[in-house]
Amino acid sequence: MATKIVDTQWGNGQGLTRRRWVRLLATLMVTLSAESGQAFNGLSMPGLGVNQVGMAGAGTALLSDSAATLRNPAAGAFLQSGSTWDLLLGLPTAGYSASATADDSRFSLFEFRPGTYRSVYMAAAAPTLSSIRRVSDRWAWGLGLYGAGLGSTLIDGSANIGRGIPTLSSECQGDFAGGMALTPTSGSSQCGLGTENAGIQATQVISSAYLSFRPWSWMAVGAAPLVVTEQLRIRGLSAFAPYAVEEDRVTDRGYEFSWGLGYRLGLHLRPIDELDFGMSYQPRVQMTTLERYRGVIQGGNLDVPSNLNFGLHLKLSPNQSVMVDLDEIHYSEVQVLRSSPDLQEFVNRCLLPRLIRLSVAGQEDSAYCLGGSQGPGFGWGDTTIFKIGYEMRADRWSWRAGYSAGGSPVRIPDAVMTTLVPAVVDKHLAVGASWAYSPRLNIGLALSYAIQGHERVRNGLSNIQLETSGVSGIVGALLGDGALLQADVGRDASDQTVDIYMDTWELQLGLSWTLPGAR
Repeated sequence: MATKIVDTQWGNGQGLTRRRWVRLLATLMVTLSAESGQAFNGLSMPGLGVNQVGMAGAGTALLSDSAATLRNPAAGAFLQSGSTWDLLLGLPTAGYSASATADDSRFSLFEFRPGTYRSVYMAAAAPTLSSIRRVSDRWAWGLGLYGAGLGSTLIDGSANIGRGIPTLSSECQGDFAGGMALTPTSGSSQCGLGTENAGIQATQVISSAYLSFRPWSWMAVGAAPLVVTEQLRIRGLSAFAPYAVEEDRVTDRGYEFSWGLGYRLGLHLRPIDELDFGMSYQPRVQMTTLERYRGVIQGGNLDVPSNLNFGLHLKLSPNQSVMVDLDEIHYSEVQVLRSSPDLQEFVNRCLLPRLIRLSVAGQEDSAYCLGGSQGPGFGWGDTTIFKIGYEMRADRWSWRAGYSAGGSPVRIPDAVMTTLVPAVVDKHLAVGASWAYSPRLNIGLALSYAIQGHERVRNGLSNIQLETSGVSGIVGALLGDGALLQADVGRDASDQTVDIYMDTWELQLGLSWTLPGAR
């Protein structure tokens, strides 16, 4: 598509009215609430718009259509007035295989039933919308809307809690023991007695309005205020609710919503006709509290981490181009994502005391429970994602291909946390094409495959060694400086191992058009 600078005035009746934007936002939230997952880099979309998706997310410096402004608001000042509509259809496949705990294991606090089970299923759809309106040869503004997130639902499995501990051992429905007891228990059932299928659905919808200014012919800057709407639903974790700081705010509370305000800054440079450079930065967006899930989300806040994008667009010839991108996503800024799953502290300071109902002073420290300031999290770290894309143009057709690597944020894998949120996808392959139906209308298609990622982890709760305190330990416990009973959850050959996998096919359809009067 040409990128001539023209004078186009905003006319009556053009663009989307406020009512239509509200309707689109509501529709997007409903669409993304399906029980499914996408081929995201953690919680981030690999690319925005059919052109970027067709190159595995590369294209921060690509000036093709208005979807470029979603990642880099400075791009608007180089482009014609127009709009894009995209629809992403995803078909994820994920699951896990759990081994049997070794026969010499005497005690287990939690273990998956051995076997292979699915954990993410069903198709998902996510629309994307963007627009550009030029007001002069230097200024442009526009609107954008897109969604991101990750969902999982575990089905068909069961779990055991407290194996080997008299009166407490319970085999339960659900991969996280959230359902009913499968076998009679001689004492108190540790099953959740609630929703059987465990799952988490985290969705973020980002809407923006941007302003782009081109002070010189070779440079543009842009800024975009953002409104982020977030929804979260967690199910099937009722067996873990007794080990949370707020037991009634862990699971099965329906959808909870939060929102936050942020901004994105962009820069686009074209020092020579054959080279474009794009850069954008979005600081951390602080979200309001997810009150219904404070018992599992530390502080109740699931903020949007800051991210930084760099991109180069090199024109090899009039009909061939190469895109190279580097994206940084700082998941370590969000406490529940950053926190490591320290099982030793969690077991001795929270799970074990509550499981056997010890009430001696010093035995329990709720800060180490789920949702506590020192409680277990997902063990994610910052990601650096490398992307490369190729585009070839011939007559009315454009063809694309791309590859990206570095998307998985999992740094400290844990059987429990990583099985619930299997964000182990690290690499993407993609192809795409678009056809100029007319000088003002382009129809695009992209197919992306998130190469199956694997993570083998041990279940540290599956095999424990109980250690009773001696006389000094009893005295210390009574004085509030010790514990009567402790467990060793260190790694050994008897632990249960869990192999987690995930991949996703995605198909994106897109329409891009310029407005009458734009040249």
